[in-house]
Amino acid sequence: MLKFISILTIISYSVCFIGCGENEGMSTPSISEYEKSLKEDSDIQELYAIRDEMISKALKSNVSGAVMAEIVKRNDEERFASILGYTEDEIANLGSRIVKLGESIRNRYPELADMPSNRATPCPECEFKNIAERWDNLVVTNKRSIILGDGEQMIPTPDPSNKGVYCQWAMYIGSLAMCTLAGPVLYWACAVVALCTFCSGGWVSGLCQT
Repeated sequence: MLKFISILTIISYSVCFIGCGENEGMSTPSISEYEKSLKEDSDIQELYAIRDEMISKALKSNVSGAVMAEIVKRNDEERFASILGYTEDEIANLGSRIVKLGESIRNRYPELADMPSNRATPCPECEFKNIAERWDNLVVTNKRSIILGDGEQMIPTPDPSNKGVYCQWAMYIGSLAMCTLAGPVLYWACAVVALCTFCSGGWVSGLCQT
């Protein structure tokens, strides 16, 4: 129990801006050279890819947002893996890879630890629950599309090009690096909360229902 509480504390430190100046400056599309170098870092790109794969698998599973929120609350790795279609070994290896990527990023960019996003928000699992439950609208719409047979995919699948997506990149990446401390289930939840906090536009607005 104490271990789980400490994990939630880690998440809370990574997503403060939910209650601290949320979306400030979000409409500005230009980014600094520093932020550009962060975005293009190969380890950070791999974290994006893991995040996107998990998001796509979760939404396409048609499992309700409330169920996903409960899995996150309980940090139920076995059920999470089953729903997303990972074997026990695959989810364990993925968790190890996430931890190693986070260590590499934090060592290379130690200044990320000083980002304002390292202040706590009271209930990070509540923030994820609020986002996940809005997914039910997407799931219902997608099921209706399948039943009607119009062939249109209604789930906002992550777009690796990030076309139309604008973020506070340093804040987001700093949070993402901290999210890696929490294991695969909570990394995913933490990454989603950070994404919906620091980014908007493109596929992100569809995912976050903003």
